[in-house]
Amino acid sequence: MHPSSAIGAMSLTAAFVLLSANSAPAAESSCAAPDVPAGVVHAIQPDLPALAELEHASGSAKVVVSIATDGTVTASRILQSSGNALLDRTALATASATRFRPEIRDCVAVPGSYIYEINFSG
Repeated sequence: MHPSSAIGAMSLTAAFVLLSANSAPAAESSCAAPDVPAGVVHAIQPDLPALAELEHASGSAKVVVSIATDGTVTASRILQSSGNALLDRTALATASATRFRPEIRDCVAVPGSYIYEINFSG
């Protein structure tokens, strides 16, 4: 999924990629959608620091987010820096506040870790 939105003179593009997920035991599929990939339910718009806007900072940060079975973020860390500490902190805060949908395997929600990439461009 690639949510996109304008932020003042900046724009945010986010990508969500499976990094790893725990295996769930196989079960008989009795639900309407037994296998659904994880995804973004509600992307939070970053609160970009004024200094980053003044500096016309841009870059891309990759954040590893660990998602619980209820879609909440249980941990996050920078996998690849944007090259700007302000943008990295903003990317971490944004990814941590974003609401995700966990992967569904055989009708069971499973926790997993994913790469959430946030691109800031002026």
